[in-house]
Amino acid sequence: MSVDLEKLSNDYQINVRYTVASREDLSQDLVAKLANDESEVVRSAIAGRKDLSDELVEKLANDKDWRVREKIAQRADIPESIIKQLANDEEEDVRNAVAQRDDLPSSLIEKLANDEDEYVRRTIAQRDDLSQDLIEKLANDEHWYIRKNIAEREDLPAELIEKLANDKDWDVRCTIAEREDLPESVMQILADDELWEVRQNIAQRKDLPSSLIEKLAEDEYWEVRQNIAQREDLPESVMQILADDEDKYVRRAIAERKDLSSELIEKLANDEDDEIAFSVMYENFHSLSSTCLEKLANSRNEYFKQEIAYHHDLSAELIEKLANDEEENVREAIAKRNDLPSSLIEKLANDEDDYVRRTIAEREDLSQDLVEKLAEDEHWTVREAIAKRNDLPSSLIEKLANDEDWSVRGTIAQRKDLSESVIEILASDENANVRYAVKKNHGTIHEEKSQELAM
Repeated sequence: MSVDLEKLSNDYQINVRYTVASREDLSQDLVAKLANDESEVVRSAIAGRKDLSDELVEKLANDKDWRVREKIAQRADIPESIIKQLANDEEEDVRNAVAQRDDLPSSLIEKLANDEDEYVRRTIAQRDDLSQDLIEKLANDEHWYIRKNIAEREDLPAELIEKLANDKDWDVRCTIAEREDLPESVMQILADDELWEVRQNIAQRKDLPSSLIEKLAEDEYWEVRQNIAQREDLPESVMQILADDEDKYVRRAIAERKDLSSELIEKLANDEDDEIAFSVMYENFHSLSSTCLEKLANSRNEYFKQEIAYHHDLSAELIEKLANDEEENVREAIAKRNDLPSSLIEKLANDEDDYVRRTIAEREDLSQDLVEKLAEDEHWTVREAIAKRNDLPSSLIEKLANDEDWSVRGTIAQRKDLSESVIEILASDENANVRYAVKKNHGTIHEEKSQELAM
């Protein structure tokens, strides 16, 4: 169905006429007509068209509404005469659009660098093709964000870098502090800056000389010292100083390092702040000394003891101590160790906590006496763990096939080594889940399928 664009170009609704003005298949007659539309929204749409004639470009460059003129200023195909005209426009948004053009002649760049509007000057300050004279001029602009834009330039000469390092505005100085090409003399200036945010930026620099690392390690603000503590190139002497810092965030930054000496690891493991002690333990877990392990094993913190319980280098004395810990999570962690002596395996098999007993029930090195004992455990999860064992004798398989808990019987039903008598028992189980499990694994004659299946 054809659309009557002529009719729609006269529609009383602006959005309809705007849609028409935006169509690619619009005739030049309708383009010319809508260039005279009463709505600036419609005329702006026309001003952005690729097929606009030179005559209409010139007409709309003189439109009464600045938004239409701005659209023209953004066109790539306007002649230099119109660019110059719009560079002198009364509206700063139009001039700002001109300032963004790639084809701006040097005379207009200079003119707009002196524009009364700071946003226009800021746009000029961001241009790649600025002359050194204009860079220097804008480095002295009254507005800080223009000077900040200049401070970001890659082509900034050394004298302007130093000048802006002494700028009255801290944002400008922070920007200078982030430059890759900062000479050491300027780093010295900024390391003494009155604002800690500037000094913090300097503290993050990869090329910071050792003298400034040492200086900023003693900064009055913890944020600066923390940044120093996080440096990859931190000398041992500075680590020692910051490991004693009054602020916990600085000490924690040291504790999180992976290059700590055994002396510092032990020192921080004894920190009054548990988070710091945990950090050094976590980051240096395999490097903990026996003294450190003993300290953490005697901690009041459950999480410390639980983590230490997994340590590969734990002494027999500490293993036994943690096997008797009051916290069940610690005893459970000990129960998972491969080097657990039989005496402790037996002890933990009698633990009051069912999670600990279940962990023991999962061990491959259980004696048959303990297997039989745990097969009669009061908690079904322990008996279920026994039901999964590869070394389960037929007598216990049959016993657990008659367990009071259906989950245990269901686990037995999934075994591949069942005798026909056990299969028959399970195939007649009162629980549909068990019957389905044995049918699935052993193809029994029972055809019913559980509707309540949760396995």
